[in-house]
Amino acid sequence: MSANESQKQWRDVLGMLKLQGEKLDFSYLRTWANVLGIAPELLTALDEAGLSILDEAGLSIF
Repeated sequence: MSANESQKQWRDVLGMLKLQGEKLDFSYLRTWANVLGIAPELLTALDEAGLSILDEAGLSIF
């Protein structure tokens, strides 16, 4: 995979996160990110998309 393809895929991920935002099931995403070993990447993507990883009590959902 080329660097351009990787950058496009990353932009696609960020776009989906921004578009769906709070509609996403963060518990489901967290579970599968841990299973797949990509939790750090998910956290980075959420941060870059401007989504909070804190619940209503101010605790991390991860």
